[in-house]
Amino acid sequence: MQLQAMATQLNTLVDSNGAPVNRYMAQSRLWINPRGRWTLAFWEAAVTSGVGRQLEPWYLNPASLGVFRTSNGTNANIFIGIDFERRAPVTLFGQFMVDDIQVSRKSSTDLKPVSYAFTLGGKGGVRAGTASWIVFYTQVANLTYRNEDDLQVPLYFGLGTGRNFADYDQATAKLSLLFRPALAVEPEITLLRQGEGDPRLPHPLPPEYPAAAVIFQDIVERTLRLAVGATWQLGSLSVTGNGGVHLVHNAGHTTGASQTQWVGSIGLTYRIHHQDVLP
Repeated sequence: MQLQAMATQLNTLVDSNGAPVNRYMAQSRLWINPRGRWTLAFWEAAVTSGVGRQLEPWYLNPASLGVFRTSNGTNANIFIGIDFERRAPVTLFGQFMVDDIQVSRKSSTDLKPVSYAFTLGGKGGVRAGTASWIVFYTQVANLTYRNEDDLQVPLYFGLGTGRNFADYDQATAKLSLLFRPALAVEPEITLLRQGEGDPRLPHPLPPEYPAAAVIFQDIVERTLRLAVGATWQLGSLSVTGNGGVHLVHNAGHTTGASQTQWVGSIGLTYRIHHQDVLP
């Protein structure tokens, strides 16, 4: 069992009046690996912001919850989640995160769509260790990571501190084949659906909540990826490559537009090692 915590300062932004806004992110996690097949992690994260605001010390306490810390007059964008893995010949794994759920439906602000993210998958090996496979499905809601305070988002210079996108789902299957000790080949098929939601967009106002989708805002771009990767090791030289085709429907979120994109990469690594006895 481990209790882990971290805190960092995100890049400073400016508000509508041009004043600099300090932004911070604090995270904590309870990691549990009991005897047996299971590993669990319960975690939370908080993003705070404010003109001249510093990170309050109670956010550094990994033994309390962020929802309790905000009850003392401060505000933050809180995320809570759980990760799990069950090791077996077929290993199951998953992640679940809740950003915001409105339990009450008494006012216009209560109509905000739920925001969340999750991943479910499995992996295993076949053919006496010469092949392995992994399949997973992941989904991130439209307003996940966004907040009523547009500066309390987990972005660092516009990039996600975890996932870099929202309002999408993805299904992926990969097979890794070891043809000889030095050559591994990995075919892949992925289906990605991306709505027009994005963590960098402003949070909708309460009158806009009824028109905001839980997932897949407006026109959905769909991408089918067919690809293969390979790794070849020859002594100190390693060659890696990956290439495939992306079949895009509603490209650029334009109805009926289609694109075919060929993508690929190649890398060379040469390792040098020397050791000697100290004089």
